[in-house]
Amino acid sequence: MAPVAASSAVRLGAPGLGTRVYWVGQPIARDPAYSDRMRVLDDVYRDVVGRYPGATYVDATYWVSDDAGAYTDALPGPDGAPVAIRDDDGIHLSTEGGNYVGSVVLNQILADHGVAL
Repeated sequence: MAPVAASSAVRLGAPGLGTRVYWVGQPIARDPAYSDRMRVLDDVYRDVVGRYPGATYVDATYWVSDDAGAYTDALPGPDGAPVAIRDDDGIHLSTEGGNYVGSVVLNQILADHGVAL
């Protein structure tokens, strides 16, 4: 079911009409078993997105993990102080974490359109 849903979502973006689709993968979770299940889905999504010109897969785990690629509850903020990026459940992003991943996606969109900040 996941490949069909992902394929439909990417096609609905109508890349042939000059639009782009950005698919944001699931971030790593505190529970390794849950992360493993999400990684299986993300591999499917990454594969499907890769089949469509104008579609980009954004790996959220890369942006919200520590330097070793492991789960972390916080990342250094602009001033170096830790900022909580995860909710207490160890799965969802906090508001700050969502804003951070959103800024990553926005920067990718701007770069794809030749806009530098």
